[in-house]
Amino acid sequence: MSFIRMRFNIKLCFVFLLLIIMINVLLLFAIFSQERKVMMPASPADKQLKDSKHEKGIANDFFATRIIEGSKAISKFYKVPLLNPLMKKHLDTLINDLQVHINASEKLLARSVAWVTWQELVPRQGEPLLGSVLHALKTLPISSVDNASKGTQLKLMVSFQSNLKAIFKPKWYPLNTIIEGPVYAGKDRYFGEVAAFHLSLLLGLPRAPISVRRQFNVQLELAPIASPELLKTFSNNNDNETCMYGVCYYCHPNDPVCTENGMLDGALILWLPEYMEIKKYKHPWRRTYRKNVLAKWETDSEFCAKVNVSQFYRNRPSVLLDLIDTSIFDFLIDNGDRHHFEMFANTESPVLLIDNGKSFGNPHSDHLDILAPLYQCCRIRYSTYERLLVLKGGTLSRYLSEMLKMVYDSTILTDLHLEALERRLLLVFSAIVFCIKEKGEEFVLVR
Repeated sequence: MSFIRMRFNIKLCFVFLLLIIMINVLLLFAIFSQERKVMMPASPADKQLKDSKHEKGIANDFFATRIIEGSKAISKFYKVPLLNPLMKKHLDTLINDLQVHINASEKLLARSVAWVTWQELVPRQGEPLLGSVLHALKTLPISSVDNASKGTQLKLMVSFQSNLKAIFKPKWYPLNTIIEGPVYAGKDRYFGEVAAFHLSLLLGLPRAPISVRRQFNVQLELAPIASPELLKTFSNNNDNETCMYGVCYYCHPNDPVCTENGMLDGALILWLPEYMEIKKYKHPWRRTYRKNVLAKWETDSEFCAKVNVSQFYRNRPSVLLDLIDTSIFDFLIDNGDRHHFEMFANTESPVLLIDNGKSFGNPHSDHLDILAPLYQCCRIRYSTYERLLVLKGGTLSRYLSEMLKMVYDSTILTDLHLEALERRLLLVFSAIVFCIKEKGEEFVLVR
């Protein structure tokens, strides 16, 4: 009997010892996990949220905190590329379409006008002559140049011999300049227009105007055909470079743009056909552009519901989904300056992705509030979600880089900006996962 009792006590002691060991292991694991969490380097969005001095009650803080935390949980999933042979073939076609197949001509350039429909500015399924048209836009001589006086910054309106028009946005900064301050700080970045056009094709949102990088010899190509009004703003600086300040809201003689070695670098953006009437609307998620003055969407977590019941969006529900697509596009390129949006006058027109110059300003910052239409409405087209899935795991930056290299010998986007694209795409996925947890997949993914 005593032997049985002794065996029982030994078993009891063993179980008790095993329990103590398990408790210690769990405690060590918890401590180790906490240390890992503390030692994990903060993401740009992490630092931005911590450093920003938000006023009490801002709706976006709640969403931003959960999106940042969620991005860490799904990072392993994000790093794995999605193998989809059909979509890979489509993406490869986009790159092949950028090859130059025929020589530049006015007739070729005019063909791009026929591509524009009420639904898209470039054929969604690809266009074999796209690379040839881009080459024509980069090289064909222009017949006139004038001020494009609308807007707040210097832009030039150039015309080709076929009467096709294009907007030229000059280079203000070196490619690797970091724009500090609010997301809308600084002047337009010409390379942002070029990269945004190619990104729109990758995202399956062919609603950005055709844009190319182009250099003009000002004295040989622009001055002889410039309007008298534009010529009045020309001057030479101490380095004997030609400068101009143009005509616009903020244009001033003390703030000209100047040539480098006689050349003016910038983005040339093909103007849309004049017979396609464009209407402009105030963006519901626009900023106040005043320090310490917040917009309603920044303080009201139910803001989307109020937008949804307004007459314009109730009558055209697809527009809200377009704005959500646009918010993802803008977040990826870091464009927080879309205070208005444009659509063709046709009632079936989607939101156009016009004016992307305030993009790619700071690759070290992720302005999550640009995504507010997505995480406040918690809806996204299933087709958009599918395309994003295909672009995860490094596919987005790899294909965008290959597309740009196909057209340009020089760098358009630095490695820092390409890395930022990948980081921001992860945050987009985190926002979608957050919404699905809150609202359910059936509500969030609109088929």
